[in-house]
Amino acid sequence: MLSDTGLIIFSRFNSKRLYGKALIDICNRPLLGRVIDIAKQLKKYPIIVATTKKRSDDAIETFASNENVKVFRGSENNVLKRALDCCNYFGLKRFARICGDRPFYSSKLIEKLINLHVKFNLDLATNSLFKTFPYGLTAEVLSVECLKVIKNETNRSSDLEHITRYIYNNEQKFKIKNISSTIKNIENLNFAVDIENDIKKSEWILSKISPTKTNNLGDLVKYLKKYENR
Repeated sequence: MLSDTGLIIFSRFNSKRLYGKALIDICNRPLLGRVIDIAKQLKKYPIIVATTKKRSDDAIETFASNENVKVFRGSENNVLKRALDCCNYFGLKRFARICGDRPFYSSKLIEKLINLHVKFNLDLATNSLFKTFPYGLTAEVLSVECLKVIKNETNRSSDLEHITRYIYNNEQKFKIKNISSTIKNIENLNFAVDIENDIKKSEWILSKISPTKTNNLGDLVKYLKKYENR
């Protein structure tokens, strides 16, 4: 296990658009459980669920602990601080930032970005510098050092809540490499779970694919388009 590289899943119970979505059932498995299942395909790296200190997130901690993954609890709105404190606590030099509402993200893409980050000693390895991937399939690997830079250079609430926003808005200050999709014109598709209808959509797609394998981008796009054109 590469102990200085971690997979941090950011999750909280009190979602504004879909309350309790982290533990909402999707085909007999909580959403957070599906996100953890994909992370577990990357066996070399520790998995950490980073949630808040709010009482409502006790359920997140209990679930993650029962899944045998590590848990860190920190600031609710200052996600930058939560990420930095989490990395310092677990001794990480870099981490994959994984959103807890993404049941279809690719472990293979995460692995590719980690390898890119290590090889070129990057601040950020991403597939989001240029928008070519669908929402819900974006991925990022960050260095702890770049979090420290952001902390020292901004106190804007939007930068503290969305931890890569400052990097994308000031890319000349950071060492970044981007991976683009090989499939064109899919950047407006959405695989994330944000609203009630996304649950039905996710369940329909999951009924068509293997839940135990890493599904390729082409299959996911094909089934999403079939769902939308029913």
